[in-house]
Amino acid sequence: MSGSSEPELLHRLVDFQLDLQRDSSEQVDEFEWGRLIYNPATAAMWSDNFLEVESGDIDADRLVTLADELLGGRGMEHRSVVPRDPQHGERLEPRFRELGWDVSRNLYMVLRRPPDRQGSPAAEVTRDEVAAVQRAVAEVDPDYTRDAVEQSPLRRARRDPIGNGRWFAAPADGEPSASCVLYERAGIGQVETVETRPEDRGRGMASAVVLAASDASRRAGHELTFIVADADDWPWKLYQRLGFDPIGETSDFLRKPPQLSGESP
Repeated sequence: MSGSSEPELLHRLVDFQLDLQRDSSEQVDEFEWGRLIYNPATAAMWSDNFLEVESGDIDADRLVTLADELLGGRGMEHRSVVPRDPQHGERLEPRFRELGWDVSRNLYMVLRRPPDRQGSPAAEVTRDEVAAVQRAVAEVDPDYTRDAVEQSPLRRARRDPIGNGRWFAAPADGEPSASCVLYERAGIGQVETVETRPEDRGRGMASAVVLAASDASRRAGHELTFIVADADDWPWKLYQRLGFDPIGETSDFLRKPPQLSGESP
C-alpha cells in the first residue's frame, strides 16, 4: 500500500493516536521542533520513548543528533523518531534509510463497510484476563528484549484509564487465544493491540476480537472507528475483509538497541 488519499482524515487519526500516547505518558519534554515522550518505567519499549516531531522544518541528520542527545542522554539504548505530519515523514524516509535506520510504514484504515467474513464469538473481558495472551506473544517477538516483555503490562495499565480501554478476547468461553483493545476518546474508537497466541494462529481468533471491538465502537456511537496496520505485512488484508478501508500512510523511524540490531554493544 502507498500514498494518502484522505490527508485531512489521516491527520486527525494520527493526532488521536499521538495525543493518547502523550496524555498517558509519565513525562513530556518540549524541544524546539516537537516533544520528547519519556516513560522511565517502560524504558525498554521504544513505542513508549521517542521524539514526536511537530515541525516539518528539521531534517533527518539533525533529528539523529537530537535523538542521541534526548534519548541517549536518558540512558535509552534505542532511538525512535515519529513525525506528526505524514508528508514530513515521507520526505525524511530516504535519508533515514541511508543512515541505516529501520522505517515503519503505518497504514491507517477506517471502518466503513460490513465485514466480508464472520468470526467466532468473542467476549469483553478485563485486561488481566488476557495478560497471558499478551505475554505469550511478546515472548516470541524478536523485537522484544526480556525487559520489554516485563514492562509491556505497565504500559497498558497506564494507557487504559486515559483511553477508556476495553479489552476483548476469543473464544468467548474458556482460555483466551486472542485479544485486542478498543480505545475511545472524543467520538473516535481505535482498535489496537490485536494479538494471538502463536499456537492458535490461523483459527479466526483475531477476526473474532476485531469484529467484537468494531461492533462495540459502533454501538457506542463513535463517529469513526479505525485500526493501524503494518503497510508491508499481511494483516491489513484481513482488516480490509473485516470492513476497514485504507485512507493513508505514515512513516516513523527506529534504530534498535545493539542487542537487537546485531551491532556490537
